[in-house]
Amino acid sequence: MGLRIMPSVVVVVVVVVVVVVSVVVVVVVVVVAAVAFVVAVVASDPVDPLMSGLASSFLPSQSDSAHEDHI
Repeated sequence: MGLRIMPSVVVVVVVVVVVVVSVVVVVVVVVVAAVAFVVAVVASDPVDPLMSGLASSFLPSQSDSAHEDHI
């Protein structure tokens, strides 16, 4: 008497494997896209993008300084 595997167990195992592989592929694609985005942002901005965003939030905008000149 050999070990009998029921067909329903095989189907469940195959479905679980397919779902796990699909999730892993989606995670890898999202990580690769995020890394590519960060590389593109850093390559397009010679200044550190985090610092330029922080500096611009503390500096007055051009429209504010122009408005103050007319007062």
